[in-house]
Amino acid sequence: MRSLYNDDGIAGIKTEIQREVAQDNVDEIFLRLLNSNGIELYASDMSHWQSLVSDLVVLGSLTATSDPHLETVLIENDDYPTRIVTGLLAPNLILQIGESTEDKEEFMDLLLGIFSTTFLIVTFFAALVGWFMARKALRGVGEVTLAAEDVANGTLDRHVTVRAQGEEIDRLVNTFNIMVDRIRTLVAGMREITDNIAHDLRSAVARIRASAELTLSAHTTSDEYRTSAADIIEECDRMMEMINTTLDVAEAEAGTAIFLDKDVDLTTLVQDASELFEPVAEDKHIQLTVSIINDCHTRGNTQQLQRMLANLLDNAVKYTPDGGRINTRMSLGDNLIAIAVSDNGIGISASSQAGIFDRSFRCDESCSQTGFGLGLSLARAIARSHGGDITVTSVPDEGSTFTVTLPNSH
Repeated sequence: MRSLYNDDGIAGIKTEIQREVAQDNVDEIFLRLLNSNGIELYASDMSHWQSLVSDLVVLGSLTATSDPHLETVLIENDDYPTRIVTGLLAPNLILQIGESTEDKEEFMDLLLGIFSTTFLIVTFFAALVGWFMARKALRGVGEVTLAAEDVANGTLDRHVTVRAQGEEIDRLVNTFNIMVDRIRTLVAGMREITDNIAHDLRSAVARIRASAELTLSAHTTSDEYRTSAADIIEECDRMMEMINTTLDVAEAEAGTAIFLDKDVDLTTLVQDASELFEPVAEDKHIQLTVSIINDCHTRGNTQQLQRMLANLLDNAVKYTPDGGRINTRMSLGDNLIAIAVSDNGIGISASSQAGIFDRSFRCDESCSQTGFGLGLSLARAIARSHGGDITVTSVPDEGSTFTVTLPNSH
C-alpha cells in the first residue's frame, strides 16, 4: 500500500479499496483511511462496523518505522471476532483494514466436523479389523488351551492342527505338539520302566522267598542256613543295585546330580579306568590298549564321568570273547573331546542299536549276560548332563564302538 500511495497518491489507495471491497461482502471486510486524530478520511461501507471505535493511543503511536498494529476485537452483535491491522502510509495518513473471522471459524468448524466424523469412522473400522484379527489370532490360542486341558485330563494323543494363523501362533502350535509327543514318549517310557522294574523285583523277591521256604521246610545244617542267608543277601544286593542305578539315571537326566563347576582331567580319567579293567581283561586274555591325548579337560563331576567310562569298558569286556581286543582312544574335534571304546566282540544288530540306550533294554546278543540293562542308559544320561552325548556303531560278530563326546574346557 505504501508503494501504491507513493505512485498514485490517495486516489490510487481509494481505487484499491473499492476493488478489494467489491470482491467480498461488506460485513466481511472493511478498509478506511484515517488521520492521526482518528478522523475518517475515506472508507468502504462501514454499516456493519458502526460500533467500531478507533484507538487513538494506537493511532498516535504509529510511526514510519514501526510495524503495523494487529488486534482482535469483538464487534457488537457479531458472533465472530474481527482482526484489525492498522498501519501508517504517510505522515498523518493511516490505513486500517478489518476482516471478520467468520469464514475461517466456519471453515475450522467444518474441518473439525469432517475430522471428527472421519476419526469415528476410522476408529470403528480399525476396532472392527483389530477385533477380527485378534479373534483370528486368539482362535489358535484357544485351540491350544482346549488341547492343553485335554492333555491335563489324560488325553495324551491330543494334537492341534496347524492352520497358517501367523508365525507366532504356528510356532506355538508346533511347540505344543512337540511337547505332547515328548510327554507321551516319557509316559510310555515310565510305564515300560515301571513294568521292567516290577518284573525284576518280583523275580528277585520270588527267589528270596523260595530260598527262605526251602530252608525252613527241610532239615538243614548250619552251613546250609549260611548258604541260604548268603543267597538272600545277594538277591537283596541285586535289588538295591537295580534301584540305585535307576535313581542315578533319573538324577543324571534331570541334572540334579551333576556339578559342572569342577575341572576334570579326562586324560587321567581314561588312564585310570583302563588300568582298573586290566586285571579283568587279563583273566579273559583280552588285549586292552589305550591311546590318550595329554591335557584334555572338561567341566563336570569326576565320579559320574568315571562311572560312565567304567560302564562302557565293563560292557566291552563282558561282550568280547576270550582272546579279543579292546581299544580306548581319545581325539580332539571342534571344541569337543571324543573318547571311543572299541572292541571286536559279538556286536549289536541294526534293529537293536536304536534302543540300546533305553532303560531296561536288552538286545538279543546280551540276554546270556547278567545285568539290568541300565548301564548304557546311565552312561548316556551322564554324558548329556555334561553337554555331550554317546553314539554307537556296530556290526554283528565284528564288534562295537561307543563314542563319548564332551565339551573341551581348554
